[in-house]
Parts: sequence; structure tokens; C-alpha cells
Amino acid sequence: MLVLQLLVLVPFDRRLFSQYIIQMDDSNALLSEVRRLTRLVAVFGTEGKSQREQIRMLASAGFPPKDIAALIGTTANTVRVALTDIRKKGKSKKRRQR
Repeated sequence: MLVLQLLVLVPFDRRLFSQYIIQMDDSNALLSEVRRLTRLVAVFGTEGKSQREQIRMLASAGFPPKDIAALIGTTANTVRVALTDIRKKGKSKKRRQR
């Protein structure tokens, strides 16, 4: 799932990524490193966007509210409220289009 999150946010050279993974021999170290890289890519992928847009992008990439909050420097509750508001506005736009 973490690799999929990485793919959603930023395109990269799969050959280089594969070589990097092969060099890592400890699975715990590999998982930790993939998580670290995913967070790094997520931060750079949303840089310069509004907080609401950052939340929307990170949530669509599969990050839970707690992780989104840590990445953008806010609380998990703020993220949950923003996600609820985003969903409500999305539903109301669909109704208007009918």
C-alpha cells in the first residue's frame, strides 16, 4: 500500500527504485525506509497547496487522518472535519449536476 501511495503522488524511475529495494536486506528496515520515503514524497507532492487541497490529495492517496495531520502540521480532528466537509461538498455538487 505504501508503494501505491508513492506511485500516486510522484512518478519515478522504477528501475532505480527496484535497485534500491534489492540493496536493503532487512525487511523491517525496508518497510521503515519505504514509509519514510513515502512521507517525504507526500510532503513535496503537496507543497504550495492550500491545507484543504493537501488533505484531499493525501486522503485520496490512502493516508489516514492521523498521518495526514502529522505530515501537514495540524491535528487529526482538523483533518477529519476537513474530509467530512470535502465529502459533503462533493455530494452537493453531484446533486446540482442532475
